[in-house]
Amino acid sequence: MKVSSKIPIILITGYLGSGKTTFVNHLLTLPEIARRKVALVINEFGSLGVDGSLVDSARAGKKYEINSGSLFCSCTKLQLVATLQDIAEARPDIMLIEATGIAEPADVLSLISDVPSLAEQFTVQATVGLIDAKNFTKVVAFMAAARRQAESVDGLVVNKTDLVSPAQLQQLRVLLGEMNPRAPQISVTQGGVSMDWLNSLQPISAMDTRRCDRPPVNIFSASIQTGRPVNRQAFMKTLADYSENMLRLKGNVDFGDGPVFVELAGGDFLTKPAVNIKGADSGTALAVIAWNMDKKKLTAAFEKTFSNQSA
Repeated sequence: MKVSSKIPIILITGYLGSGKTTFVNHLLTLPEIARRKVALVINEFGSLGVDGSLVDSARAGKKYEINSGSLFCSCTKLQLVATLQDIAEARPDIMLIEATGIAEPADVLSLISDVPSLAEQFTVQATVGLIDAKNFTKVVAFMAAARRQAESVDGLVVNKTDLVSPAQLQQLRVLLGEMNPRAPQISVTQGGVSMDWLNSLQPISAMDTRRCDRPPVNIFSASIQTGRPVNRQAFMKTLADYSENMLRLKGNVDFGDGPVFVELAGGDFLTKPAVNIKGADSGTALAVIAWNMDKKKLTAAFEKTFSNQSA
C-alpha cells in the first residue's frame, strides 16, 4: 500500500483559557513529535502575538502567526492560504494548528479543499478540543463557540482536572458525552496526553460547515500598550469593574518595577515572569478579548490606569 505523502495536521481548538498553548508545548515534548520537523500555526484574535511568545521556541520549529481574526473566518482565508502554501513548500513532517479560543469551527477539510493544490498537500489527522474542567459549564450556555468546538472535534481533552472535585469532573464528562458522543475523552492536567491517544482518534468530517465572514457578534479584541508605569491599584480595579465583560486578558504589564506577565481567564488572575511579545514596543503590552461593551470605553479605562501614575 502506498504511504500518503500528505502533511498531517493536528488541529487544536478550545475556548479561551482552556490551556491550548500549554497543550501545544506538551505535544512538542512527545518523542514522536519532537524528532519530527514541525510547522506550527498560531491563530490569535488580536494584533499582539502573545500566544506565540508562550510556545517553546526551541522545540516549535517554524512558527506561523495569523493575527487578523479567527482562523475559521473567511476574513483570514487569504492569509491562511498563503501560510499553508509556504508550509507546503517547506515540507514539514507534521503541522500543529492552534486556533483562537473564540473560533467558530468550520470544517477544515472543506477549507483546505477550497484550494485544490492544498488538498493535494495536507490531510487532517485529528481535531482536538481542550475543555477547561473548572469553567466550561459556566460559558457553554451563552458562548456558541465553546459549544460548537466541543460538539465538532474528534477527541476531547478535559484539562485542568486538578481544579475540580471528582463529582464535578464526572458531571462534566457526562455533559460532554451528550454533546459529542462519538469523541473519546481523556482527563488530564497540563494537557498531558500521549501520542497513542492522539493516534487513536478517528477523523470524521462532522464539524459545523457554516462559515463566518466576520468576527463573532459583540466580541472584540483590544491591544493595550504603554511605556509608562501602570498604577497597580487602578489596574486591578479596572479588572474588577469589567470582570463580566472581559473574556480573556494576557500579556506583560509594568507596575513600575519592571514588566511581569499577567493572565486573566475564568476569573483567575495569574502572574509569572515577563515574556517577549511579538509586535510589542513597550513595557506594557496586553491583549484583551471582551464582549458586550464599547471597545473605546474599555481602552480608555485601561489608559487611565497609567495616566493616573503621577510618581
